[in-house]
Amino acid sequence: DFAQISIAQNMPYIDVDFQPVQNSMGNIGASHWARPAAWLKKDEKPCLFEGGVDANDIDQGQLGNCYFLSALSSQAEFPDVLMQLFGHPSGDNERLAAEQAVGAWRVTIHMGGKWHHFILDDCFPVNENNKRHCTLNKKSPTEIWASLLEKAWARCYGCYEAIDAGDALEVMCQMATAPMHRFNEGDFEEQTTTATETADEDSTAADAQNDASSTTTFGIMCAQDSL
Repeated sequence: DFAQISIAQNMPYIDVDFQPVQNSMGNIGASHWARPAAWLKKDEKPCLFEGGVDANDIDQGQLGNCYFLSALSSQAEFPDVLMQLFGHPSGDNERLAAEQAVGAWRVTIHMGGKWHHFILDDCFPVNENNKRHCTLNKKSPTEIWASLLEKAWARCYGCYEAIDAGDALEVMCQMATAPMHRFNEGDFEEQTTTATETADEDSTAADAQNDASSTTTFGIMCAQDSL
């Protein structure tokens, strides 16, 4: 357990399965890796959430992964569910805090029909001036939940470059662990029109039947409509 070793030696944690090296970045235009201390003030420390979860926490960096962030914004509508992705499997919050103090962050993400539990480090691709190259929160730079989910997604695909383009439907399907279906606007309008026409026809037929029934049962002359 490398996180435990980092805690015992009080040294920054490194995820040995997704190390902060060029291969984990790919060709995305970032210059190097840096931890939050590189862009935070001296008295600031990184945290998962700053005032809860909000879709407005997500600001796209230089990656072309708006598809991923739009799906993430949808997930942010269910903050309690999203926050569970960062918990300790056994609910050991004391251990969780000790890990985070050395830059080890637990993230659980669904991919390929099964759940993957990662312990990520908090090294992120940055530009020459230590400006984060990937997802960030401009209003609250200490908050890194979106950055960590993006990193977990990149880890699943091997590097950040591999997630530079994609399909929001895939992300929604994986993160919601449920089947998804895409409706094209034209198809939806056609289906709506057909459904409306069918409903109108059914309504007209029902009205006619009701009128006939009314006439037969309550008319001035019984079975008057048959004459």
